[in-house]
Amino acid sequence: MPRLDSKLSHSLGELVKEVDTGSTLATITATAATIRARGLLEVSSANVKESTVDAADIVGVNHKNEEVAISGKCEFDFNDVDVICGSPVATLDLLSSRADGYAGKTVASQVTMVNGVAGGNFANQPADDGVEVVSDNVNDDTTVTIWGTENGDASTLFSEIVTLNGTTFVPTVKVDWDNIVAVELGASQAGTITIREASGDAAITTITTGNTKAGISEITSDNGFGAIPRHDADGASVLTVALIGTAPDGSAHYSVDVLNGTTEEDHGTKRFGTITRCFLGAVASATAVTILSAIADTNVIGRSLATKTVAGAVLHAYIPMSLS
Repeated sequence: MPRLDSKLSHSLGELVKEVDTGSTLATITATAATIRARGLLEVSSANVKESTVDAADIVGVNHKNEEVAISGKCEFDFNDVDVICGSPVATLDLLSSRADGYAGKTVASQVTMVNGVAGGNFANQPADDGVEVVSDNVNDDTTVTIWGTENGDASTLFSEIVTLNGTTFVPTVKVDWDNIVAVELGASQAGTITIREASGDAAITTITTGNTKAGISEITSDNGFGAIPRHDADGASVLTVALIGTAPDGSAHYSVDVLNGTTEEDHGTKRFGTITRCFLGAVASATAVTILSAIADTNVIGRSLATKTVAGAVLHAYIPMSLS
């Protein structure tokens, strides 16, 4: 793909400054939106806008470390730049564009993050009820963190921490749980811990001696690439799965979605910088769940010149101007 050297002059819209020191466009966007500090710029008719996913026509980066106002002037740099990066990267990693002006590590080929892990087989879901926890050992007293959805709200992940009181049942404050997707103890206990639905006293799941969690799959290949991950299953399940990690800006992040049987599809609409855990307790053990990265990128827009281990960091990179 041909690129423009930064020593050359170029006219785009109302480009008025020499490119070595940043170039000014009089109107930045036809979509009436701001451009984030150090954000990638994509051509939009005769103007520019924040980049979209896997864009080809990237002209550079917002030069200033501040947001550009709607229909304001944008100074931009290309070639040797500092850009906001929506995923971890290593030095010399290839880069592709992401939504909202982020760069991200290029997805060369789709990455499997959770490879056919069986569901947690939680039974007797609350379905608009409370939850109780108890041990069969009188001395057990650790914390129990419960994650799940609320009756009437299938897209929000709620959590509550309760403390074991030995063999006495301890209720959650929340009394309108719908599906419990994961449970974790603060420490291993001497007894078996039971998590049950409150009204019917029916067990949802148990955590046996020496274990600390149920319905949780840890993710080691955790780069979310600044994109929307995808899910798949080997059966006809349409049950709830939650992903935990960080957003492209580095903040704590989650996404709750339901499987669509054996159809691979986006896991909701949220983009991830990293994905560290998968909650699949609501899925039957007969169903194997697979979590994948976004599909492979088509366009490479540059290369990382530094290593960043977290999403949301400002990255030193080489991003030439596209002439496509």
